[in-house]
Amino acid sequence: MRRNHLFLILTLFLLAVSCISIKKQTYFQGDITTSQTDSFSNPIKSYLLRPGDVLYIKIISIDPRLSAFFNTDMGLSSGNVQSSPSNLYIQGYLVNDSGYVELPILGSIEAKGKTLAHFRSDLSVVVNNMVPASTVIVKFTSFKVSVLGEVVKPGETYFTNERVSILEVLGAAGDLTLTGKRSQIQIIRQHLDGSFEKGIINLNDVNVVHSPYYFLQPNDIVYVPPTRTVSAKFNLTNLSIAFAGISALVLILTYLKK
Repeated sequence: MRRNHLFLILTLFLLAVSCISIKKQTYFQGDITTSQTDSFSNPIKSYLLRPGDVLYIKIISIDPRLSAFFNTDMGLSSGNVQSSPSNLYIQGYLVNDSGYVELPILGSIEAKGKTLAHFRSDLSVVVNNMVPASTVIVKFTSFKVSVLGEVVKPGETYFTNERVSILEVLGAAGDLTLTGKRSQIQIIRQHLDGSFEKGIINLNDVNVVHSPYYFLQPNDIVYVPPTRTVSAKFNLTNLSIAFAGISALVLILTYLKK
């Protein structure tokens, strides 16, 4: 009888700790603290270009022949080339280890430490000094985010736009698993000087849209930690095995005493 009570207590304990709270799994709880007109206003931190970044640069002038003279390959803009990470890298211009972009005819243009708008402005000055009334298009083609931890599809994800939110990144990773801790998502970000910072995102709170980490930057790392349920299940599995072994030993000893 006592042994049955122990099994019953263990079973109830297993059920209690293995349950996942619905509240902890629900996104965007509560009310947005600001008015409806500016509820989703959240300025994006300016990203500073650094070695290893890849840019798509296109120069357009009144005379198409001059455009072709500056642009080494027009395939990307015409839609003939599929926008895969490898193709974007081949078609784009790399910010080299010295922080410069090497352009045909125009030479080396400094990019390191500049925002995309700043670099575009500097390049426009150089181009218009050589070919007046020209238009310069500069886009970021190496927006990569790494997603690790409790997501359906961990790995690297590439984006072609310059404004990417944490929701878009997690959506591309297949969303969080049931055991992902939605209130403690970590954002690891490296600065231009090599230092790192870590931010925390709480997807259970609707005001996450105001977080300075809601919009990600290139090369950010997103880590979704597991809930305590994962470790509890692992420990309970070992506990169940140990309890079964003890129960078997008690049965054997009881049988030998008869």
